[in-house]
Amino acid sequence: MTKSIVRLMSAIQLTTLCAIQLTTLCAIHCLALQLLMAASSQDVDDQCRAAAQASLAAIPLSAELLIPLLELTPQDGQASPGPSKRKRRLSDPKSPKGSQSVSEAAVSGGFSTCLATLEVLQWRDDVAGSLLLVPCLETTAQTLLEKCIAVQTQEEGDDTSPEAIGVQAAQAYGMQLALARLLALAQQHSRAAAPVAPSPAPKSAKKSAAHKKAAHVAHASPFDLAIAVRCTQLAPDASVRSVALQLVSTLAAAQPEAALAHVLDIVAVVGDSSVELIDAHSNAVAAQALVAVASAWTQGGSPLDDLVNAVTSAVAGAPPTRRLPLLSALASALPEAGLCMIVLLLLERRLAAQGDAAEGVAWALDVASSLLQQVSVGEGCGHLGGRGPDAEEETH
Repeated sequence: MTKSIVRLMSAIQLTTLCAIQLTTLCAIHCLALQLLMAASSQDVDDQCRAAAQASLAAIPLSAELLIPLLELTPQDGQASPGPSKRKRRLSDPKSPKGSQSVSEAAVSGGFSTCLATLEVLQWRDDVAGSLLLVPCLETTAQTLLEKCIAVQTQEEGDDTSPEAIGVQAAQAYGMQLALARLLALAQQHSRAAAPVAPSPAPKSAKKSAAHKKAAHVAHASPFDLAIAVRCTQLAPDASVRSVALQLVSTLAAAQPEAALAHVLDIVAVVGDSSVELIDAHSNAVAAQALVAVASAWTQGGSPLDDLVNAVTSAVAGAPPTRRLPLLSALASALPEAGLCMIVLLLLERRLAAQGDAAEGVAWALDVASSLLQQVSVGEGCGHLGGRGPDAEEETH
């Protein structure tokens, strides 16, 4: 009913409605925002969409207003009963190959409002109290992940219907948008929490304690790294995984203590041959995630050989083109002894193999040789001369 009403509105009528909503926002903000969100991305009339987007650009938005629009129920995101011929083109401009075609049947009910709100959040970066959105966005990403998994399980062994494909594509797209917004917020929070020149110390001990508590609260992270890691592990497609890995990298760099519990999980993901990485950018993101968690590992004082063993073993199962960039990235994040440890482990792996097994690990000698060639002259066995994640791919 709401969509039918909105579609009948002219651009002038919608703009007038928005002006009325601005004066009575406290009373009807949920319905007003739902109308605007839906019209801004889903209306078939270009002028109506443009008017809604202009109105949304002018309305002061706050986390309190948006949180109810982002909440999903267990039924949201399911396919609607009737078929629909109309399709929307959904894409994330920051993801090179993130576009996908999603049927309208997949975006109904509360999920439609949630998806439209997530799309608006990609360009409205001035939301008041935006960090309050973090728990809601994380919950949304988790909910959509579970729905994607449920669809995959339901269709396993059966011919996937077009409707199910549309449902899963819409869910994956929504998950990608939620993670992208979390990434933007995490980057903003990291910049805000960056070390600054210390302020003058308070005169009294009481004021000093209050000052320390205030600083701790200001820099405390509202983000849950475990959720980002799980989204990375179970992402429904490469575009979602790429954004999730970027989020993990950002959070691991800002929260090295929290990252320690997830280092091996991330190592397993970036080394898994079954994990689809669609392009050079995605491979670079995986290498950056490895650098972030490796740095957290070394900062935490954990045994270096444990990490090197884990990564070397994981890389053995990775596609050949990912081995050298990943090990180069690891070496760039380790102390000077790190590269030597990696090379020695690769040589041990090659020498320990006998007979037919030797052919399967012939790559180890090639990668070890390539790593040593990357060492800058005069810097010793510990630096890669600024290479790391962008190292040249192995061709063997």
